[in-house]
Amino acid sequence: MSEDRVAILVDYVRSQLLVDPQRPLDADTPLISEGLVDSMGLVMLAAFVEDRFGARIEDADFRAGSLESIRDIVGLVEARG
Repeated sequence: MSEDRVAILVDYVRSQLLVDPQRPLDADTPLISEGLVDSMGLVMLAAFVEDRFGARIEDADFRAGSLESIRDIVGLVEARG
């Protein structure tokens, strides 16, 4: 797993999506089930991933829970990259 991608995503989520940027956040923090990212934030995160890493996020990925943690997202990016 690319630690660079993890760091980029942690920074993005912390600076753009979290109400409290001081909240602990790492690659395994549940983003959706912990309520850190809402549905609009998830769309913004998916758009960021597509723009930054060139990996297409499909509608099925939202339903399948493939975007629950940063580790999940990086795994998806690497599988499609």
